[in-house]
Amino acid sequence: MLPRGRIDRAQFIVRSALIWTVGGVLMFVIVSPLAFGLTRGRTVIAGVTVTVVIVGWVLAVLLFFWGMSMQAAKRLHDFNHSGGWVFVALLMAVWAGRIARTPIRDSPSDADVALGTLGIFGLLIFGLILLFVRGSKGANRFGAPQVEKKGTRVAATAVVWVYLIAGFVWLLMLAFTGGVISGTKSKGDEGKPDRDPDVIKDAQALVRKDGSTAVEAFTNASHKFPRSDAVFLGLGRGYGMLRDNDSARQNYQRALDLNPRNGDAWMYLGMTVYESEPSKAIDACKKATELKPADSFAWFILGLTYESQKEFSLAIPALQRAVQIRPDFVEAWTSLADVYSVTGDYKRSSDARRRVEALKARNGPDNLKNEDNFRYQKARRGDNTNCPAFLKN
Repeated sequence: MLPRGRIDRAQFIVRSALIWTVGGVLMFVIVSPLAFGLTRGRTVIAGVTVTVVIVGWVLAVLLFFWGMSMQAAKRLHDFNHSGGWVFVALLMAVWAGRIARTPIRDSPSDADVALGTLGIFGLLIFGLILLFVRGSKGANRFGAPQVEKKGTRVAATAVVWVYLIAGFVWLLMLAFTGGVISGTKSKGDEGKPDRDPDVIKDAQALVRKDGSTAVEAFTNASHKFPRSDAVFLGLGRGYGMLRDNDSARQNYQRALDLNPRNGDAWMYLGMTVYESEPSKAIDACKKATELKPADSFAWFILGLTYESQKEFSLAIPALQRAVQIRPDFVEAWTSLADVYSVTGDYKRSSDARRRVEALKARNGPDNLKNEDNFRYQKARRGDNTNCPAFLKN
């Protein structure tokens, strides 16, 4: 099965069908023992079973791609093109794999979607070329065409019909089971975290700043929706209200493992490790501002973290961005005034403080984004660490 010589369209269809069929059966035989291994617990037999299955699966996949690549190369030779184009098809298969794995994650990245879509359409076009482009008449640089056998064309026609019928049946089954499942879930909006009683109860507890109720309700919700990043984000916020930073951090990290593009989880993670791990807080807040560039609070936390590390040249643009997005953000104006003062820009510091006083006179502390503002909460508890002067009074 080395990439030499040529094969026509009928031979390519028959050989490809054979590889797909054998590959499917082989994968089933290899993966079947995995269920046995997973039910044995943490035993030597289970470990050996799982290891053998994984190794066998990898070898089977490599064998499948090798076989299909060889047949594709020979089909390319048939119309006088280099078999090297197979490597382009393999690259597109890798790109398509980025889409194939996105159901595991709640929110695929833009790169996954773009490359995956390009890979799928590229493979489709490549396959159509191999199936429909006629071979060269007579000999070409890869040799003479093979003598056509009568049975090959009949077998190819049979294979096409079998695969078309199987595909049609599969689509019917998919439509039927999908309709049944979606119909079942639509009753009462089952399976939707935002309609679940525990999630609703927890959201209300967050609004009331009732950390204990929030933790209890979101813990129950996490058992029902173990792959919902929003649930673990809420659970982290509940622990944050109880000042259990370790548990809060674990749940924010869990939310990010499920959905790395959850900007709120990055922001709250940055708030949680603001004092204990400033460098991690900076990385988290920078990620939050990338994902939520219009969120003033994310920029504010980033500016505070830079300020705590005395990186004033970086703190100023972050805080400026916060007040640009939200001009009545008292805390951001206060921090900006402090940073201007430290850097010797007393005019801008004075202007910022006048802005603070005007906002305080107009609205008071209620104009903060919300009472989750950890510096405002620390001031109310009497903890003045890293707290602006006007909140200490």
